[in-house]
Amino acid sequence: MQSLVDSFARQHFAALAMLRQAVEVCPDDLWLEGEFPRSTWRIAYHAAYYVHLYLYPDLESFTVWEKHREKAGQLWGSPKKVEPYTREEMMEYIDLIVKEVPERLPLLD
Repeated sequence: MQSLVDSFARQHFAALAMLRQAVEVCPDDLWLEGEFPRSTWRIAYHAAYYVHLYLYPDLESFTVWEKHREKAGQLWGSPKKVEPYTREEMMEYIDLIVKEVPERLPLLD
């Protein structure tokens, strides 16, 4: 079982590193671009938020990031407009998720 957890962890780390790199090199003008609600920053947050969520066994035990903004990760329907995250904030969130992977993955069924 441990080798499976290790394999999942490596895949999480690789995907999060790729997301972080995309956020890091994204040009300033592109970060806020995109047709509402599918702007670049919101898509990045959506991806990070759901990786974070799925590290928890259920919704009740999920602890949102301290800088979470309600509906920020919603890409469908009529989400409210929210203040965009900066690239630095997004990288901070991704780094937090990376730190949680080793402790949370082994706890999942």
